[in-house]
Parts: sequence; structure tokens; C-alpha cells
Amino acid sequence: MFTITKKLVLAGLLAVYSIGSANALVLDTFDYQLDLEVNSANLVDTSTETTVSGFQAVYTLAYGGTSSDHSSGSEADTVDTTGSSDGELAYASAGVTASTLSIAWSDPNAGAFLDLTALGDHFYIDLESVDLSFGFDIGIQWLNGVSVVNTVYSTVVDANLVTTPTRLYYSFDNWSAVDFTKVVGISAFISGEPDMDFRLSEVSVVPEPTTLAILGLGLLGFAASRRKQV
Repeated sequence: MFTITKKLVLAGLLAVYSIGSANALVLDTFDYQLDLEVNSANLVDTSTETTVSGFQAVYTLAYGGTSSDHSSGSEADTVDTTGSSDGELAYASAGVTASTLSIAWSDPNAGAFLDLTALGDHFYIDLESVDLSFGFDIGIQWLNGVSVVNTVYSTVVDANLVTTPTRLYYSFDNWSAVDFTKVVGISAFISGEPDMDFRLSEVSVVPEPTTLAILGLGLLGFAASRRKQV
């Protein structure tokens, strides 16, 4: 039988989950068939996919070497994680030459703005595994008057400081003078060392993580005080 404390704790946890879900935008969970490969014979490979949220994801994998460099190659594909769907973006580089991977997400509805402030104030990526550090740049394409501006926040995912799997947060405050109510596209540019491997499982927009945590603690505190009064 549930006591009043257990009921309030359960209600608090459900409320936190509901708020996080209601105000989150799942940009990409990589649930589609992607297969890119570059080497000295194929310097650039591209693909266009549709995410579970209906966004268009345009991929470009570019080889860092030349047609005379036969020692290296890179792959980017989605991998099966559940037996019935994909769910992870896997990147693997081999040899002495690094490649770059870019992803551009956009709403296929022409002329539509995306108001990210109504959805949250942080991006996050779910990093499942990584063996070497890599550069992870997030670009915001937004309408500044009559022209579209691309504002980029550059960061480095340090493999020595990250325990995987982990969720990495990027606050909107990291981008200077961006109008997040008039976003037309979001992009990621990934670069790293030769022989680098990583896997990502999700890219999303959510409210500030501490806000949800404080709300949850407040509900749990209310449950504890209620128990004392009963």
C-alpha cells in the first residue's frame, strides 16, 4: 500500500518527467539507415535523412587527405542498438588522416521559424562512447532582420574528462546575440584526431537541468514535511 509520502514522491518524479518531456525537442535519435564512407578514392560522401521529429538531416563526411593518400579512411553510419531500430550515430576513422563530419538539421516547412525558447534553454548530446578527444561545434542559423546568420559555439569533447555514456549540456548562453525565437536551422561540425571513434545516441533541446532538479527536490521536501505532520 502506498503511504502519503510514497504517493507524493511518485507524483513529484512524474511531474519532473512530464515537464522535461513536454518542454523538450528531440532533434535526432538517429533512427534511420545511414552509411557514409570516404577514402582516397571517394573524398566526400553525403546523405539526407529524416529524423523522428520530422527534421531534415543533411550529412557531409569529408576526407582529410588527398587522392594520393591511400593509408586512411573514415565511416559514419547508424548502428542497430535494440534489434529493431538503429538509434546511434557511429563514427570511425582509420589510418593517419582525420576526416570531418557535418550535420545540418532544418524544418522542411519553408519559411517556418523554430522558437527554441518555448522548448528549453540547453542543448544536450548523449555520448555513448569515445576514445579520443574531438571538436564539436554547434551552429545556430537564425533570421537577423532579412538575412540568415550562422552563429557557432566551438567546444572540445575531452575524452580524458568524459566518462561514457554521459549527457553533455550546452547552454544557450554560450551563443552571443542569437535570437532563439527565429531559428531556421541547427548544425553540428565534428572534427578529431586520426583513428578517433565515437558514438552518439541523441541530440535534443531541454529546459535548464538544474531547474528540473530543484523542482524535484522541492516536491520531495514537501513529501517529507507532509509525512511529519501526519
